[in-house]
Amino acid sequence: MEVLRQLDSNTKIVVLSEHKLGYIPIPKAGCSTIKFEFSKVLGMDIPKHMVHKEVPKQSMQTRDDFADHFIFTFVRNPFSRVLSAYKSKILGSKDINNAQVTNGAHRILNVFYGDEFYGGMTFEEYVRKLEKIPEEYMEEHFRPQHVTLFDKKGNELFDFCGKLENINEDFKRLKSIVKIPFENLPHFGNTSIHKHYSRYYNAKMVKIIEKKYAKDLALFDYRYENVYPKVFQDPLVRAFDFELVRRGEDAYIHFEIFDDYEYPDVGWFFVQLVRKDDEKQIDRIITNWRVVRGIAQRSKRGIEFNTDSFKIDDYSMARIGHKTKHSRLDLWSRMLSF
Repeated sequence: MEVLRQLDSNTKIVVLSEHKLGYIPIPKAGCSTIKFEFSKVLGMDIPKHMVHKEVPKQSMQTRDDFADHFIFTFVRNPFSRVLSAYKSKILGSKDINNAQVTNGAHRILNVFYGDEFYGGMTFEEYVRKLEKIPEEYMEEHFRPQHVTLFDKKGNELFDFCGKLENINEDFKRLKSIVKIPFENLPHFGNTSIHKHYSRYYNAKMVKIIEKKYAKDLALFDYRYENVYPKVFQDPLVRAFDFELVRRGEDAYIHFEIFDDYEYPDVGWFFVQLVRKDDEKQIDRIITNWRVVRGIAQRSKRGIEFNTDSFKIDDYSMARIGHKTKHSRLDLWSRMLSF
């Protein structure tokens, strides 16, 4: 992939000189909240969304650069972090353009990578784009964390490394080691936190992330975890835009089929549903194609299940499957959370 502009990959640190304290921010790992607390200690009266621009940062190349400071950082599971970057930087349509967005993607991606990233691209397309970017040219929101947290000789630049997944407990542990000039972290991250990351990955995507972020996974003791029933593991995904649509008292499960799907109008569709009261209990509803309310167009195939035959509110998530007369499983949708 061509990179249009040189990235600054030097480690940046936020410093409280009076307290001999430094923080190395990792994007998408709670850094907005921690920077905001630093800004208050620095006497800055700024809103939280301005901290990335306004809070001063210094460059750091070796641990000796701030030898008399205690330096801490927080990291995040690469599988969750990559998903979070996708959700915050990629919008739903390529037609969205404003001061912050170009072709439906955050402007920073357009500055570095041109039209490679765009609104409406699927998460799998996004992951495959990341696979092609050399590590040294990866933008900071999806750059491997070890690049920022270790010097060129492989030495740690920090004294304490916590995990976003355990941020409250790890922050308490940090405070027991060094004096922190603020009491707690009242809130971190975006208020629209997505579901567990394993709902968004298939087997090929997992392998890409495992290879691309191998050092992060090893150094910070992370791995891929699928927290959902085995029946939902590693589907061959050929459907997308899977959602529950409510119209008045009626509810429909809606999805789209990729254009290259060979059997859009034959065979049987079924929906697998996981019960709210028992996530190990899988129910299956089968219907012939003719019962499904569908549309076939050249560029888009939209299909809807009417949920009259089952109580949709009894379930927490579902996915669509399809079998043809060849008794071959040809289609899976991603998981839908209600």
